[in-house]
Amino acid sequence: VPTGGRSGLPVGTFYIGLAGPDNLDVAERIQTDAGDRDGNKRQAAQAVIDLLGKHLSGEA
Repeated sequence: VPTGGRSGLPVGTFYIGLAGPDNLDVAERIQTDAGDRDGNKRQAAQAVIDLLGKHLSGEA
């Protein structure tokens, strides 16, 4: 189990952003719960793919 983090920013916290034309700026804070570094990285990568997919499909 990963240790570390700090107050208000626990282990598994990721920030992702998307910027584009027409002043499109989106930022999200993602809290993963995989329990290990590789799992957290996979969950964060999936969150990026999901966010991009929503914007490309016009859902967000």
